[in-house]
Amino acid sequence: MLSLSVGSLRGLRGVQFINHPENFRADRGTVVGNPFDMECEERRDAVCEGFKRYLWRIHKGMEPVDAARIVSNELGLNISDAWDRPTRQGFMDAIAYLWRSAKQQHVTAYCWCAPRRCHVEILIEYVKWLDTNTDAQLELSL
Repeated sequence: MLSLSVGSLRGLRGVQFINHPENFRADRGTVVGNPFDMECEERRDAVCEGFKRYLWRIHKGMEPVDAARIVSNELGLNISDAWDRPTRQGFMDAIAYLWRSAKQQHVTAYCWCAPRRCHVEILIEYVKWLDTNTDAQLELSL
């Protein structure tokens, strides 16, 4: 069984964070970051819903930049200038790393939003779903 939780980057020092393999950074500056700007607190749910739709499109084979553009148009969300704009391969490699790490030890995935609702919660749900879905693991070569 996977052991994953959400943590906040607020107050952490970079060196302290990097030196611990059980930490997984998932903010907008990483390949698994949420591409959508949260212009105000009232947009938090829409931005999280956008990430869920974005993630599913990537799972189904779409490149992240294309997935973000489509979801942005569907939900009227802006794509952040700070977003890393990963390739699908880079995104899925990070997912595979998180999955494998969480099979071996407890992993905390960090973003700036926590403890408020965050895309990392959706990311963790997805990784846990992958862990129970052998067909998806094979499909994604995990």
